[in-house]
Amino acid sequence: MADVENLDNPFDNSSQASEQEKALALSAQTEFEKRNYTAVLQHLSKLESSRQQDPKVAHNKAIVNCFKDGLTNITQLRKSLSAIAKQLQCNLEDPSSLVDVDQCYVFYNEAITLYYLRQFTKSLLILVKIFSVIEQLDEGLARQVCFLLAEIFMILGFPPQTLKMVHFIETSLLSHGAKLKSTLPLERERDKDKDGDSKEDIKATFGEESPIPVGVRVRLQRLKIRANLALSRHEEAEKEWALLAEIDPENTATSCLKSKVHFVKGSYSESLKHL
Repeated sequence: MADVENLDNPFDNSSQASEQEKALALSAQTEFEKRNYTAVLQHLSKLESSRQQDPKVAHNKAIVNCFKDGLTNITQLRKSLSAIAKQLQCNLEDPSSLVDVDQCYVFYNEAITLYYLRQFTKSLLILVKIFSVIEQLDEGLARQVCFLLAEIFMILGFPPQTLKMVHFIETSLLSHGAKLKSTLPLERERDKDKDGDSKEDIKATFGEESPIPVGVRVRLQRLKIRANLALSRHEEAEKEWALLAEIDPENTATSCLKSKVHFVKGSYSESLKHL
């Protein structure tokens, strides 16, 4: 299964909302993060009573109901998303109808459902359209869109596009200014002899003080390894794996990737050892 976030949950906290509505939205978001979906729906129902025509509230209820059902009732979710899209005056079957940033959440979740239904080309068309307005999105949604794009590019056999998307995430979405440069592993490796960086310096960029969250860095490293393997860039894949092992050494997915690196090199005994 792809390492992507299943569904997004953009609780409305706009300046047009009352203090009570903002409190309800915040409580709903907190409970959602705790996976207390029944409590989330209770908060959203109260919010809905004062914002009956707000498509964002209806959108969040649809998302939470899907999570409550264990992400199994995708058909019902898609029906709800289609109804919400009509409220937003767009058509999920036609990505060109996406003309407003507020429509991006419903289109993104449609892309997610298409991904899990293995309709990758349709999902890609939606994501490419969302990407055309990526600078207008909040960083969280923009990052999820790019990760899903990178994953679908891999599935459809376009690893160069995956690497481009990874680079875009690193250089454009992780808004940490100049600090970001030190967290780009390939650049660090290339410049190592020039500026005298030691292995400890590289490891330090992935510590608790790292400006990029560890979970995000792990996902980026995995994508780099898979894309480089697909391009038969075995040495670069090994370098990326070494950096991944520094920040995620105990994860079974890390071991599996190392096994794959050895496998494509023909080192079958080493591959089997890691498996």
